[in-house]
Amino acid sequence: MGKGNFEYFIDRGYLDTQIAKLKAGLLAHIDHRFDEILEQLQNPVPVDTDKNATPDKKKTVEKDPCQVWKEEAYRQCKKLVKEYPDQHKNYNSVLTKIYTKMKNTYGICLDQEVKEYKNGETGYVPTIDAISVKGDLRNLFESILGNMEEECKLREEKKKAVTTAMLARTRQEIIQPLIDARNDHSIYGSATYSAVSARMRKKGIDIEAEKEAYRKKKGIKRQINRNELFDNDADMKKIFAEIVAELLHEAEKASHERAS
Repeated sequence: MGKGNFEYFIDRGYLDTQIAKLKAGLLAHIDHRFDEILEQLQNPVPVDTDKNATPDKKKTVEKDPCQVWKEEAYRQCKKLVKEYPDQHKNYNSVLTKIYTKMKNTYGICLDQEVKEYKNGETGYVPTIDAISVKGDLRNLFESILGNMEEECKLREEKKKAVTTAMLARTRQEIIQPLIDARNDHSIYGSATYSAVSARMRKKGIDIEAEKEAYRKKKGIKRQINRNELFDNDADMKKIFAEIVAELLHEAEKASHERAS
């Protein structure tokens, strides 16, 4: 390659990063505009053709009940995403789960509903538009969405309860099931502890840096080992428990596959 060609060299990694940023920016802009349009739909400005009319004579704009329902459905779905981001990625993912439930559990043919709603017209029509005009479909949609919210709450409560119960146990109590599953006969399960530490490092957790940070936080001048860190730092103990659970799941899965 000639010397002059270097100025045309493009770092592919840098280019991919810039494209990803551009995509994220466009999606954020679209979402923002969607919210603006929704706000305008919710608060329309009435057109007053009679400038001399008194306030009592001015016409009020009555909103379409189907549009009102769709706006409320949108708010409820967005609320679910905001409150439980680990369970629902975005608004569309919530709709997809609801539509799937309507089809698979209740036998609703949404494609047919959309076809009837279009009444021979061409072009794309959102499925929720077809649902909004039928009371029974609206009720079913609301029921499924309500159940999804309750299921999300229940999963979160269980998750918190499991985390609380796990952290109440000692480090050895947490890791012992994994030591047993690995059939580890090393002293105090040291081989299993090493496996946990290795998985932590693989996930980008710098145990040495965490030990140093803990020492500074507590004003400890002496050196501490990893077990002391796991015993006394709540955040690290939680990570330790999560890694143990992950490795235990893998060990049990491997054992099951060998047995089958």
